[in-house]
Amino acid sequence: MGCTKAFEYFINDPTTFYFKVRQMYKGDIALFEVPCSICGKPMIFNHRNKNWKSEVKPTLLKAFKNFIHVHCEKQYSL
Repeated sequence: MGCTKAFEYFINDPTTFYFKVRQMYKGDIALFEVPCSICGKPMIFNHRNKNWKSEVKPTLLKAFKNFIHVHCEKQYSL
């Protein structure tokens, strides 16, 4: 399966996509989709991008630093 086709599957049905990827690669793959700030079409980043460790992952961690699981919020709320 080519990358373009795989990305189409991811965009259209992420649950099935991840199930198939886990079967094929016997594990997970990191994918993250964001819209282009100009055209709005999806840009897909994955852990194999050359700039994943230096740019993409740090940006994602910063953007989502305040996100928490619902059960964690309930458990640790005062």
